[in-house]
Amino acid sequence: MSGIFRKYGFIDVKKRNAQIRELTTKLHSVEEINKSNHSSKGLEQIQTLRTQLQHYLLHSYNKQLRKTKATYYSQGNKAGKILANQMKQKHLKSSTIPLFYNPADYNKS
Repeated sequence: MSGIFRKYGFIDVKKRNAQIRELTTKLHSVEEINKSNHSSKGLEQIQTLRTQLQHYLLHSYNKQLRKTKATYYSQGNKAGKILANQMKQKHLKSSTIPLFYNPADYNKS
């Protein structure tokens, strides 16, 4: 089952990367054309292409951010965990009351 999800995820990533490359090349060509003859239509195309490219890039940035947060919360702050365990062990050792059985104390009566 996980292989199927990986397959579709990989296909999705390939499509997204292809769209990013396509938008980047279109943006570059429109900017080059707009350098030679300035027009409002060219500026509108540049703005829409930049918006679309920003949308795809923000999606990948958000995914990377979620992955980083998940990694930090699952694997990060190991020192804090170790310190908490040490404190817990120390507390358990100090809170236990040692019981000594002395048979002479019970035989006096």
